[in-house]
Amino acid sequence: MDTREMQWERLAKEATRLGGDGNAIVDAYRELYSVHSEKICSWLGALFEPEIGGFYYSNSARDNEYVEIGGEKHYFLPDIESTNQATNMLLSTGMLESCMELPEWMRKKIVSFTSSLLSPEDGYIYHPQWGKNIRLSRRGRDLNWAIEMQGKFDFKLPYPTAIERLRESGDNPDKKAEIMENMPEHLHSKEAFLEYLNSLDWENKAYPSGNTVTAQGTQIVAAGLADVAVDFLNSIQRPESGSWGKYDGYEAVNGILKITGVYQQAKRAIPNALNTAMTAMDCLNLDVECEAVVWQYNAWYSIRNITDNLRRFGGEAGKRQAAEIVAECLRRAPEAIRSSAKKCLPFLCEDGAYSYTPGFSSSTSQAARVSLGLKEGDVNATVINCTGIIHNSLKALDLEESFVPLFGRSGYEKFLAGVESVRNK
Repeated sequence: MDTREMQWERLAKEATRLGGDGNAIVDAYRELYSVHSEKICSWLGALFEPEIGGFYYSNSARDNEYVEIGGEKHYFLPDIESTNQATNMLLSTGMLESCMELPEWMRKKIVSFTSSLLSPEDGYIYHPQWGKNIRLSRRGRDLNWAIEMQGKFDFKLPYPTAIERLRESGDNPDKKAEIMENMPEHLHSKEAFLEYLNSLDWENKAYPSGNTVTAQGTQIVAAGLADVAVDFLNSIQRPESGSWGKYDGYEAVNGILKITGVYQQAKRAIPNALNTAMTAMDCLNLDVECEAVVWQYNAWYSIRNITDNLRRFGGEAGKRQAAEIVAECLRRAPEAIRSSAKKCLPFLCEDGAYSYTPGFSSSTSQAARVSLGLKEGDVNATVINCTGIIHNSLKALDLEESFVPLFGRSGYEKFLAGVESVRNK
């Protein structure tokens, strides 16, 4: 028996031990894995810009300097989110065990690129192609990604980040006033923050509202406003479904994914969590075409978030609820995993990667211009549709420790060949 078959057998045994049908679950995962080809590896490598040290969002961004819209030029350059997601994909597919295995010249370029984006004035991340005129969700996410890059590449950003500055403000009024001068106004006080939360359209737009808040989660925690956020969210939750906003189905689950992230960051238990998990689980097998690549991913990720939250912050009752959720998820797993495999296919592109919608990839990310909006693979959608679904489903099923690598050393060699293909141009 070869190594890969041994890994599948281990997964089947663990799934059976936990109470699921191990053989049926493995058969379903084999089907899901078969959707993804090693073409992704060379595609990903070719998105690296050796002179800058970052990854582009897509081929159209790499191959075009700018797009002109209404007489205004929007430039394309590598960005920190694509760079963080690309390096995460190297790890999550099994191509690498550590980013420190990358060639030294490449690591140095990536560290230099990441460091160059940090503003000494306010500790946030800004890109030359977008400047400071970006959404709060973009600014919050990019800061989170830069902080994550420090751990993967073992370096320290050159200036204190906005989060570090918020934490350092302390009780010294003069120091706090100086630091807060460069921070968003809604983080200045409880009253300002509540006014900000109430200004978001939670009823009709739970997903974008949740995304905006959770993207700022580490800043909110650092500013001492985490409990304010959670108490507010508790007050507007729909107890019977455990969701937020007026919508059901995938629309509800999309909001659940982002909003449960706030509870994770605040280290507070999610109320009505069992109902929330079942709402997400019911979407896994819905016989509908996903309009965006995140839909199926969000359902799996929500379940994973909820069980983790219950175990960490829900006490003994929470641990029992988490076990109940996992048991039901294992029962439904073979059908749900096959459904995920089927729902991946409309997003598959000729380049072997995945687009954000079945017809095109988004031209913007958090409202910042990132591509021409063609039917092509992009880093964000590919991470979501490929390893995102695999790893989050395994975590939802308590099977992450039995992960079977999607790509191995041969995938890594294809990735390096992709890098060299642009380096030698």
